Amino acid sequence: MNRPDAIAQERQEHKVEISGWDSNEDFFVEGTSLGWEAGEENIIRLRHRVRPGSMIFLRVVEPSSEPIRFPVAFRVRRVSARMEAGAYEAILRRLWPRPQESSASPLQAAAPSGD
Repeated sequence: MNRPDAIAQERQEHKVEISGWDSNEDFFVEGTSLGWEAGEENIIRLRHRVRPGSMIFLRVVEPSSEPIRFPVAFRVRRVSARMEAGAYEAILRRLWPRPQESSASPLQAAAPSGD
C-alpha cells in the first residue's frame, strides 16, 4: 500500500472525518480537510482545540475506488492559536504499529523501516 506522504510531490487536500478527544476531554467527530504533503507531517484545521501529544483518528470520506476506509491513528505534534476563521491548525504525524518483538507501546510516531 502506498503511503500518501511517500507519493505526494505537492500539497493535496482530502475530505476527512476526524475523531478524538478535545482539550476539554470531550469526544468529538467533525469533518475537515487534510493537507497531505511530501514528508512525515500533515496539516488539518479543526473547530475543536486538541492538545499536542494527543491521539486522534482520521478517516478519508472522499469517494474512491477503495470500498472500505478505516480510521488511521495520528499524533498531534503542534496546534496553532485560534485563527480568524475560528479554526485551529494542527500538525499531525501518522502513528504506525510497532513490530511484535517490541516491549514498548504498540504505536509509534514514525514509519516502520523498509517502507
